[in-house]
Amino acid sequence: MIQVKSKGHLCRLLEVSSEQLDIMCFIAPTAYHSWKQLKAGKGKQDLGEGRSKSEYRLINAPNDRLMPIQTRINERILKTCALPKGVIGGVKGYSNIDNAIAHKGNTFIFKTDIERYYDSISINMVESIFLKFGCRRQIARILCKLVTKQDEKQQLVVPQGAPTSSSIANMIMSQVVKELEVVLSEYDCVITAWIDDITISSNEDFREAIPGIIGAIRRVGLKISRPKTCYRKNSMEITGVFMCPTGLGPSVKTLNKLASPRSPQSQKGLESYVKRIAVASGKTKAEKHKAMRRKKHSPPKP
Repeated sequence: MIQVKSKGHLCRLLEVSSEQLDIMCFIAPTAYHSWKQLKAGKGKQDLGEGRSKSEYRLINAPNDRLMPIQTRINERILKTCALPKGVIGGVKGYSNIDNAIAHKGNTFIFKTDIERYYDSISINMVESIFLKFGCRRQIARILCKLVTKQDEKQQLVVPQGAPTSSSIANMIMSQVVKELEVVLSEYDCVITAWIDDITISSNEDFREAIPGIIGAIRRVGLKISRPKTCYRKNSMEITGVFMCPTGLGPSVKTLNKLASPRSPQSQKGLESYVKRIAVASGKTKAEKHKAMRRKKHSPPKP
């Protein structure tokens, strides 16, 4: 992470005065507008009383005053953080297909999903991860106020829908990956994180390490979704891409979409997506690792 030396340095990066920064720190936790968004595959956009919370996500977008500040925090500070190569969710130039490619050719696969991921990231977790990335405590506390939102329990958490949230989620995931690397040090494993999806694969059977994997995730302060946690051999759907010993292919959900009536533009987009999966399936092991190589970010000038 770029070293922000002082509050004045931070003001210059965010293009605000010290007084404006103080005001934004005070109003930021409530400076959002929210709406419900139905999750993919949950049918029509009907968010009536018949819908359960698990069928939609709450989007919290910053208002016009906070949005440009959060955008600068993300572009000029958070994106300068060096992340493990397998943490690619929401990173420019990477897709869910790249996440699946990383596990191509491996026999044993573990997959889990973090339960209510963004809501689980408290302001204390955000401050802790900022400090671990080398941020000064005074600056970390200011940034925390600018990137968290007050939830229904009056607690400050990372809002889903803010420009900074995906980067913070990846920073937290980097800590998860470090914990997992310790637990899996005896195995030759590939570990990737796509937003709230964690996938681990190997040609060695690492079933006995699963309790340690779950424990490592909990130590960071996160909780897995039991229904979305599984360990399989040879084949599994990974972030919307089906992986088997012969290669990669579209998921059943994607194939069903292709078979359903839709607009020419949507059909063309789906067909292009399926072709990308086919191209990825033909990549060699060397190309797979090249695809996962982390792109470097150049820190902005103070």
